[in-house]
Order: sequence, then C-alpha cells, then structure tokens
Amino acid sequence: MRQRFHDIAGVPDVVGAIDCTHIGVYPPAETATDYLDRTRRHSIIAQAVVNADGMFQDIYVGWPGSVHDQRVFRNSPLSEQIRQGRWVTGNDVLLADSGYALSNKVIAPFDCRGHRQLTGESERAFTCAHSRTRTVVERAFGRLKTRFRILHDAVEGNVGGVVETVTACMTLHNLAILLNDTDDFVDTQPPDEYPQEPFRMEAAANATGRQRRQQLLNDMIAAGVL
Repeated sequence: MRQRFHDIAGVPDVVGAIDCTHIGVYPPAETATDYLDRTRRHSIIAQAVVNADGMFQDIYVGWPGSVHDQRVFRNSPLSEQIRQGRWVTGNDVLLADSGYALSNKVIAPFDCRGHRQLTGESERAFTCAHSRTRTVVERAFGRLKTRFRILHDAVEGNVGGVVETVTACMTLHNLAILLNDTDDFVDTQPPDEYPQEPFRMEAAANATGRQRRQQLLNDMIAAGVL
C-alpha cells in the first residue's frame, strides 16, 4: 500500500489518508444546535482513513456536526492506537488536510501562502503532491454518497440508527470495490463538503511533526520527485 500511494505523486511512507464527511440527520430537539455544521445543516460526522484503492480502513462515526475534525480525531480510538504505537507504526504516516494538527504520524500540508524563496517553491511542490495523494479520501466519500443516495439528504431515524446506517454503507462500499462494482462511480468530491478553517498548526504542531514533514520533503527532493 505504501507503494500504491507513492505511485500517485511520489510521497513516501504513506499508509492512508484521513478526513471527515458530514451526514445529514434529524437531531434530538434538546441538542439540535450541537448538530449544526458550518453549512448550517444538522449532521453527524464520519471520520475515515482510506487506502490508495479508496477502501475505508478505519471509520469513526457519530460526533455532532458542529465539532471540529481535529477534536473528532483526538477522541477517536484510532488516535489512541497511534499514541500506543499501533496501527500507524515505524515511519508510516497518514495524510490529512489543514483541518488537522501536524504530528509525526499525521502530516498536514505546508501553509505556502506568501512564500517566495526557493524553500517556499519546494514546500508548494510538496503541498501539491500531498494534495494529489490525499484526495483519495475525498473521492471515496464521493463514491460512497453516489452509491448510497440516502446519504445525500438527512437520513431518517434517531442518531444511533443513522450511525449504524452509515457504518453499513461504508462496509458495503468496501465490498463493492472488492467485487469490482464501479458502474456508479463518480470521481468527484461530495457537493456538500466545504473546507473548514485551517487548524492553527504552528501553535499546536510539535517539533517532531515539523521535522517529519520536512524529512518527507527532503526525501522527495533526493529522489528527484520535487
């Protein structure tokens, strides 16, 4: 799988791409405001790690739509497993968008706005390669919502039932890929997704995360990718 990701844009050591998508719900009346996401729609959040084939490798579904992606990740079983040295091990990394805090296991892109020096050019090239690789997760969400049109609108039922429905759809999505069922494939980002405010990485990123991202960039320069 590392090689499959590397073949996309030359980024080494990638074993998955992580992101969140929103699923419309009819929320409990007493906590309805908690479910209002940044598009002012009531929703729950589905976090997923996707492999290079667009299959869901880890899912975590159910947080209210108002919650930031980084908070969902920080409270997920996956985050705890990574802290314990499991799931993403050795030099392996996950690629994430700027809504996630940078760490040595979760690599968010450089913020290259305003950079003019050679280093800035390299960082822009890395961020482009990072984006090309990471978008497998956005395409996976697009495919999921194309296959299961129920996920485009608010899903009927209580929130717990919606979590089960989304989990079942994601499982069936994987099965469809294994069976090479791609008749309804649309290679687009879900239309209801909007970028959220970038996570303030410089304030939250630890030194090992910055060093790991720079090491990936240096490895790509040395390999002639950048």
